[in-house]
Amino acid sequence: MIQRVIPLWKQLDMFREYMSRLDDHLGATEAHAVVAGAVYAVSIGTNDFIENYFALTTTRFLEFTPGEYTDYLVGLARGFLAELYSLGARKIGFTGLAPMGCLPLERARALGRCAEEYNAAARAFNAALVGMVRELGEQLPGSDIRVAEVYDFFEDMVRDPGRHGFARADVGC
Repeated sequence: MIQRVIPLWKQLDMFREYMSRLDDHLGATEAHAVVAGAVYAVSIGTNDFIENYFALTTTRFLEFTPGEYTDYLVGLARGFLAELYSLGARKIGFTGLAPMGCLPLERARALGRCAEEYNAAARAFNAALVGMVRELGEQLPGSDIRVAEVYDFFEDMVRDPGRHGFARADVGC
């Protein structure tokens, strides 16, 4: 499944191609207005941690501590957001990480319990992400970059599924 993930640099290339076609179709002025007025949703991190760090399928865990890997990913996110801004994006929503240690597959691996190491990594990533977004937003005039903090919502769903209309939250469907 991980082979289907599109790297950030490729996503930017695809966005540039889209912008070129939009420019051809609408003209430069209107295309710029569309790009500047659009809302962009960005999510980075869950697969990076689960598939590339914790799953031991790569050597990332030998190269980085969890904190260093967080810094590495937040640096990639920062570069991606700055490049997106340079291409005209102004309204960017960035989704923080959910309690990935409570995903059904991870709970199954942890014998029914949430994998706290994964959740600690998610909380640390989210804190670093919020700081980076705040700093970057101050440096990019006219930008509106926000983090949708989803950790607590999903943790509550896992801890009290009935409150959210689910019978169970410990197994996948």
